[in-house]
Amino acid sequence: MKRLKLITVMLALLLAAMAMVPMVSATADFQSLSHDKEIIESNYITVELAREQATITMLSMIQSGALDANWVGAKINPTPKEIYDVNGERLFYLFSVEKKGERVGEIYAAASKVLGGSVIAIGSINEPDTFEKLQTFSQKAIKEKYSGYQLISEKTVSFDFPILGSMIDLKNEKTGESKYVIIDSRDGSEKKMDTQVSSYYDQIPVEVKKQNIAIWETSRAQPKARLLQDGQKIISGLNHSTQYTDVWCAVATAQIISSKYMSPSWGQYHIADMMAAYDQYGNPKGTTPGNELDYYQATVANGGLGKGSSYDIYRPYTTWQTAHDEIENNRPLKIGRDSPSYHARACNGWLVNGGNTYLLFNDPAQYGSIYWELVGPSDTYNNFVYVR
Repeated sequence: MKRLKLITVMLALLLAAMAMVPMVSATADFQSLSHDKEIIESNYITVELAREQATITMLSMIQSGALDANWVGAKINPTPKEIYDVNGERLFYLFSVEKKGERVGEIYAAASKVLGGSVIAIGSINEPDTFEKLQTFSQKAIKEKYSGYQLISEKTVSFDFPILGSMIDLKNEKTGESKYVIIDSRDGSEKKMDTQVSSYYDQIPVEVKKQNIAIWETSRAQPKARLLQDGQKIISGLNHSTQYTDVWCAVATAQIISSKYMSPSWGQYHIADMMAAYDQYGNPKGTTPGNELDYYQATVANGGLGKGSSYDIYRPYTTWQTAHDEIENNRPLKIGRDSPSYHARACNGWLVNGGNTYLLFNDPAQYGSIYWELVGPSDTYNNFVYVR
């Protein structure tokens, strides 16, 4: 009860200090993804409500210790960035969390109830200069690759959650030809629409969207009951690493997990060699869960991690509860997903906050990317590697 009162008081103080039109689908390639347009838009959440819910979640996570001391005394910037899905629908409000003029983290707040929770991700997700870099990359692409085209519109999108990009609508002034381009915020590369871009909304079936709306409404209506279910566990001792190449997420994930057991841990070039993450010409390539085990299971003397009982599950899909059980036994694990392309992350924490279930990820895709991600008890991933 004391905790609830503290959160309520802090929220009241923040709220006292607080003083959209949906985007049309950008390209015919994504028109088919907009079949749930009505249910998404009819359940849009206002910025004010999104900020209120984000504040409640942030304060309770600070109180529980799920967010570190850097977050204590931080405030949510009241003006978020609007993030769109590649199908054109508003997806997230990205709130910057700041203290003494410095950003301490970010919150991906849901823009529609169909996502099932108010806060989809919270922590250190993107690099501080992400939006400045993205603007520079977009301007450079238009100038150097599409100099004959006029910029019609530009929106920030989540094309491979939680990674951001610019979706640019261009039109050739002479021929009338239209082009739709997505620029990666990390390196300015242009993403392939068929293999490197996915709709976040489209991955949620219609029936699940409806269930999520009910979950969102219930969790907001019963805050006191939700607090009784809260709990968490974080495995300490992991050092974050950023993958050296686009295809070495599993390699970098192994380095992150190894840092709990070794100091210093094996380097990515060595781990990549152990995981057969090079092609016949010596170029970096992706690996497989089976090849990952060649590293995890090998003895330290033979260049591995020395976890001989490690194993993987590639199918069927695995859930939050599975990760929860591993973390309860103090074993960080690798979790992979395959939409739009295979990506591995290290998981070292679970959290129940306000009745919502989260996992803590060390994501090698970006520098210092460590965040809590909303994961429903029945949500699934394509594979785990259990490091035992």
